[in-house]
Amino acid sequence: MAKYFFLIVVLFSTAAFAATYSETQSFNGIGNLNGSLIFNQFNGSADNLQSICVLLRLQTNGGMLVLDNDSPNAIAGTFQFGAIGFINSKDVILLDSSYLPCVNQAYAIHSQSFNLSPDNGDGLLNFDPSFPDGLALSGISAIDFKWGLVDEAFWSLGGKGFLGTDTFSINYSVMQWINYGNINGMCYAVSPAAIDGSVTIFYTYESAPEPSTILFLGFSLLILRISAHH
Repeated sequence: MAKYFFLIVVLFSTAAFAATYSETQSFNGIGNLNGSLIFNQFNGSADNLQSICVLLRLQTNGGMLVLDNDSPNAIAGTFQFGAIGFINSKDVILLDSSYLPCVNQAYAIHSQSFNLSPDNGDGLLNFDPSFPDGLALSGISAIDFKWGLVDEAFWSLGGKGFLGTDTFSINYSVMQWINYGNINGMCYAVSPAAIDGSVTIFYTYESAPEPSTILFLGFSLLILRISAHH
């Protein structure tokens, strides 16, 4: 029993001595987007820093996709509508322990199957969404999260690095996405979706224990000592 109690004490005290500081910067717009987000460097002791995690959130809302079959044949398949996004930086190195990007591309995409009849005579490039040879999709929301840990070897590398008292930039790029497969005779029209996204940096570091934590640890060790004598 004593060894299990000791394990609980260690786990509690270890968790209690860790803290997390996070910073989030957001972006939004309609259509294809490119820009930079400014973050503060971690200005604590590098020896106390345990991990750096980067999170990319990408969400699409609204917009409209119109599909119109102008071929003489019925067609069926699956379409995708939304946006994809990714981040990069010259100021910091966003690589994991395998030297791969720690944050992959985010896909905020709605997928749906379709089955359209042959062209009903509305004409080429008319973009008529009416049934049975057309469809219109609007107002669909999609969201995706991508995250990863920056390997410790890269914390101080790059144009500025994550550590210090200055700031650094992370660049984002978002592109509207549509895909309905390799189908001949399909015409489409798009009203771009609205984009809402963010990048968050999480710094997990060792912190000084609270007085109550020290009291708990001391009291726990006292109980452990007493139990060892019984």
